[in-house]
Amino acid sequence: MPTPSPWRWPRRLLVLALVAMLAATALALQTGPSLPAPEPSLGHTSGPWAHAQRWLQQLQVQRQRPGARAGLWLAEADLNALVAPALASARPGARAHLDLETDFAQLRANWPTASGALWLNLDLRFDMAEQRPGLWPRLVSARLGRLPLPPAWVDAAAQRALDAKLGPAWRELPAAITGWQALPGRLRVNWAQDRANWRQLAGTAGRLLPAPEREALTAHHTAWQALLAQPATADRTWAVPQALQALARPALTRVQEGRTQAEPELRALLLTLALHAVGRSPAPLLDQASPNPPPLRLVMAERDDMAQHFLISAWLAWQGNEQFAQALGLGKELADAQGSSGFSFNDLAADEAGSTLGRRAAANPAGMLAALATGVPEAGLFPRVDDLPEFLSEPEFRRRFGGVGAPAFDAERQKIRKRIAALPLYQGWP
Repeated sequence: MPTPSPWRWPRRLLVLALVAMLAATALALQTGPSLPAPEPSLGHTSGPWAHAQRWLQQLQVQRQRPGARAGLWLAEADLNALVAPALASARPGARAHLDLETDFAQLRANWPTASGALWLNLDLRFDMAEQRPGLWPRLVSARLGRLPLPPAWVDAAAQRALDAKLGPAWRELPAAITGWQALPGRLRVNWAQDRANWRQLAGTAGRLLPAPEREALTAHHTAWQALLAQPATADRTWAVPQALQALARPALTRVQEGRTQAEPELRALLLTLALHAVGRSPAPLLDQASPNPPPLRLVMAERDDMAQHFLISAWLAWQGNEQFAQALGLGKELADAQGSSGFSFNDLAADEAGSTLGRRAAANPAGMLAALATGVPEAGLFPRVDDLPEFLSEPEFRRRFGGVGAPAFDAERQKIRKRIAALPLYQGWP
């Protein structure tokens, strides 16, 4: 009787492992995405974007009494306006969608393989009813294509990915959360709103910034405090181009001396000015006390609302959320048309101009930093807006322009974009 080969069982195990891997791959890979293709442009109705405007208003709500229970309602459409572009910017062609129902949330993400012929379709389901202060919602099921995944493995892999991407600081964020509530189409996040909690949350958010960007933010904050003490700023009003140059000059010097790179410097510069435009300081992000001097009033076209639109859109566009920046700007105008100050195409132009600056800065940070340090007049980076229709009520807006997506509206928007493309700053831009 022949002696059994000592390699018989190892070979069988190897074959079984290979078969299991092939089976898992076959189950995981699919021939198409599970989600439909995203809309190529902004929606033609005001609903989701009006919700987005109310979300921003909630984020800026006044602080409540210490220890009071506070929270924020997030509309499903608003969350998807952030999640989908963020994934698509990280993985071209990727798609994502969040569905909210009572006590549960489902997150689906699709991304193509390198060949583009097959897709990885991830489906995650979270239990939002289980209140666990200081922890994220519990993952109850996970599936990649038709392949079930152990939730504990997925959770551990996600934590390692976040550690690699953001560092350990992200683990401090759940400590500020006291609970979650999911309902069809919306999600509420609750937290204890006291000063210590706000400082912890802001400090954690600051520590999530990459180290070079945090160092640049510190340098810009220090430079800004020095500017506040100068007699030239005694009127407490500055045009945005003037502020851009004032911070870009020392930043360019640091880059030329080899102490830093243009990208983190310019990102931190835009964040600094976006915060100051809405009356905030980056100090809490840096674990510093907020400064006592009154803030400078930043203006564009002699208006502070224009500066806010321009700077916030510029910073958001660089984060890969240009569509969201434009959507929020459009949402504000649609909400205003329904009963506030009215729809204003000049505000929309400020959003478009800011998004263009952010996109061009991301493509060539060294060139943009050098240009801003040299000095760019307002007419070089901001289009003419004084002849654009503004303060339009909803009936007048629809009568004159037919609503968002109508030919008259698109023609007015195209006119704005042509003006921005013709600005001197962008001529000859690579």
